[in-house]
Amino acid sequence: MNSIIEPLYPPPDPNRKDRIVQDVIDLMKLRDDDIMKSKVRRWLGFTLTKAQRFNRLPWWFARRLFGCKVYAGQDVFDLQGQLDRFISVFCPGRLRAKPMDTIIQRRAAADYYHQANSGIPEYYAIHGGRLHLWPAPDSEMMFCITYSIPLTAEIVPLEWESYLVDGVIGLYGRHFDSSGLLEEANSFEAAFWKGIKSTRAVHFDSEPIECTDYSNPRQLANTLFGAYTEVNSADFSNAIIKPAYLAGAGKVQILANRGQESDNTRAMPMMQIGGNQQP
Repeated sequence: MNSIIEPLYPPPDPNRKDRIVQDVIDLMKLRDDDIMKSKVRRWLGFTLTKAQRFNRLPWWFARRLFGCKVYAGQDVFDLQGQLDRFISVFCPGRLRAKPMDTIIQRRAAADYYHQANSGIPEYYAIHGGRLHLWPAPDSEMMFCITYSIPLTAEIVPLEWESYLVDGVIGLYGRHFDSSGLLEEANSFEAAFWKGIKSTRAVHFDSEPIECTDYSNPRQLANTLFGAYTEVNSADFSNAIIKPAYLAGAGKVQILANRGQESDNTRAMPMMQIGGNQQP
């Protein structure tokens, strides 16, 4: 099932980092000891960061998809795991990214004017390591996130191995004796940028998700969401997010106004309490 849903990512190579480090040490004729290897590993990390930020959109091999079910009242989620940036969020239609101030304002207004703060989510905000939804879901619905993970030497395509060697030498090797090189360090930097430009990310792998219409969110086909949820919703321990209040799905509800606890449609802003399984 995973092979149908996920793109065919490059096979991970856990030994690639060590090979790159050794190649840089050999080409630069650096000391082959643990201290120097540690320095080269840091340079490699810096080079990968520059490569990640080179593209306005995430590289195709760094894109990931997570889907699960959310229950009524679940509007705050903890972020966990390896995360570079969000690409899009759906619940069940695509949500618009907003500042946290907007979410706080909506929650406070709902409380002050005695308005419902649950329904079909429209916005999301990232704040303090958490993802917030507004309004809170009013029933069980699909929740899906496309995001990117940080680049590592292990996950990049095979051709990137030579580009990263060029990048480490060109960007950081110039600070050391490069007399053993056949070319100037500047030429290695040029080769690095030219290499990653030649393999620009393919941005069409998630186009059907990212171009979803905002209108009629309840009418969206959930074939992809449903299939992926079957794979991912059972356990949040390795997920990119998890419900912020209590571990089990459906164990969160909005705090209602006094005298309306059974209504579960109005709430104090920024507050939640534990509750029973939501329908």
